[in-house]
Amino acid sequence: MPLRAQEPASEDAGEQASQDQQETKRKAAGIAYTVDITGEQSKALRGALRGALPVFTDRKSPPSSRAALRERLAKSLTIGRDVLKSEGYYAGRVYGRVLPPQELGGKARVMLEVNAGKQYVFGPLVLDLQGTSEASLQDTLRDTANELYRQGEPARALTGLRIAPALALRLKELGYPFAKVADQRFVVDHATQLVRPKISLQTGRKARISGLALTGLQTVKPDYVEQLADISAQPVYDQRDVETFRGRLIATGLFSGISIQPMRAAQQSPAAAGEPDLEEVALKVDLTEGPMRQVSAQAGFSTDQGFSVEGAWSHRNFFGSGQIFTVRGRLAQLEQLVETELAFPNFQRNDQTFRVTLGIGRESTDAFDALRVQTTAILERQLSQRWGVSGGGRLEAQRIEDDLGRRTFYLGAIPLLARYDGTEDIFDPQDGLRLNLQVTPETGFGAATLFFVTNDVLVRAYRSFDWANGTVLAARVRVGSIVGEDTATLPANRRFFAGGGGSIRGYGFQQVGPLDGAGDPFGGRSLLEMAIEARVKVTETIGVVPFIDAGNVYSTVLPKFSGLQYGAGIGVRYHTDFAPIRLDIGTPLNPRDGDDRIQVYISVGQSF
Repeated sequence: MPLRAQEPASEDAGEQASQDQQETKRKAAGIAYTVDITGEQSKALRGALRGALPVFTDRKSPPSSRAALRERLAKSLTIGRDVLKSEGYYAGRVYGRVLPPQELGGKARVMLEVNAGKQYVFGPLVLDLQGTSEASLQDTLRDTANELYRQGEPARALTGLRIAPALALRLKELGYPFAKVADQRFVVDHATQLVRPKISLQTGRKARISGLALTGLQTVKPDYVEQLADISAQPVYDQRDVETFRGRLIATGLFSGISIQPMRAAQQSPAAAGEPDLEEVALKVDLTEGPMRQVSAQAGFSTDQGFSVEGAWSHRNFFGSGQIFTVRGRLAQLEQLVETELAFPNFQRNDQTFRVTLGIGRESTDAFDALRVQTTAILERQLSQRWGVSGGGRLEAQRIEDDLGRRTFYLGAIPLLARYDGTEDIFDPQDGLRLNLQVTPETGFGAATLFFVTNDVLVRAYRSFDWANGTVLAARVRVGSIVGEDTATLPANRRFFAGGGGSIRGYGFQQVGPLDGAGDPFGGRSLLEMAIEARVKVTETIGVVPFIDAGNVYSTVLPKFSGLQYGAGIGVRYHTDFAPIRLDIGTPLNPRDGDDRIQVYISVGQSF
């Protein structure tokens, strides 16, 4: 009897527990709702509202109750009014309410009504300069403001807030290192629907740089830092010169921390003291030196060349003025190399580098076997942000063995190079053009007395398409020509060869072009290579790259643009923080007898 008396109570308790669980789940799930927005809105305003109002941005976190939903709406209305003002709608209003679901178990409805009104526009700039009587300064600053906004342009807050900092920066570029914004206001005239920027600037005195106050140096020589600053070329303080100095310091790779600030010189020279509007300032340069030694390594694989390993050790401040001493080596199936290099950045002048190298290497390919010792001295100059040139000398002693026998040559060359780089990323360019123009006169003696000129033109172009998820279309064309000697007289390693992962993919290394009697590559005096590929991003880190390459090597001085060998395939890119890792699989489309059907290439960086 006691057992039967408790059964109904147990059933009631179970039903209550089930209802409590359902209620707990409902509360945990939150209040689902939809948002309806009405009223006239421009595309920009609609996007701004949807990107800022919590009723839109927080929908993945439903409110726990209708009261919480109403609180979220109230917050959205406050933010909405600020968004309207930020877009220039100073008389605009946003209204809203929460409606119950239209059916049992349905979603609540949030109704937003936007009454934007007319978009206000900017009126004339009211500019107040404190601390200078330079008459032309007002006009110069107004020209700067006109680059940021025009009268009659929509009075968006983002545009307005850029004006005052830009004017203060312009003052620093014109010789006022301590210029600052004293006050900025935006006067809204509802009668005329104009917003007038009113900006007050304290200019301070005009100045010139008298010297550097250096701290933090340990192994870097102070006179090297002073050379990078190039103060003598700055009669009047200019913030752009300071930023150029900062960029040069960064480019050395010597410093992990850089701080540059102007400060008033403790003593003024007589020349500056005699000019009431000109004072002397020193640049306080606080530097933190980074690690001076660096070790790097790289590995690759391709079916035509096998595995390769490269490594290098560098000292970035060998003599105390940023000189870089490097020892590098390469160990591969077809090539072994040991080389030392001493580079003198900013040699004699800024943006100029002098390099001296000495190396010994061995190559063993189907075309030839070569053992060489080589030294070079090259002077490089950066003419502008995009253009650079280099020139120098090269001496080489080599022993070559090919189907013509074993021959020894002693060669001297003057390599000359002009290069243009209109891209922004060294390892993974997205847009722009790269151009290399190289001319190398060379002479020598040994197995034969030689004089010839090698001409090599390489063009690479890149174009990205945002509408295609950032897909990059890349193209490459290379044309080469050797004038002065016939093919057989030339040392084998001076001839042109094509085929392989950095040339015409799908074919083996050096396997495109004339062949000797044994069917091995013989090389030629002219070259044509073309490639096009689409770099398609599948995810943020994974990309797919279909490609097609074409080209040939000719025994004539100029390419014939005929008899092309074609290769095609597909690649995969894994994008890391420093460079993409590349895997390409290619096949020849019109193979000759002996060409393998598949070639695989693995390396770091894009194919070109």
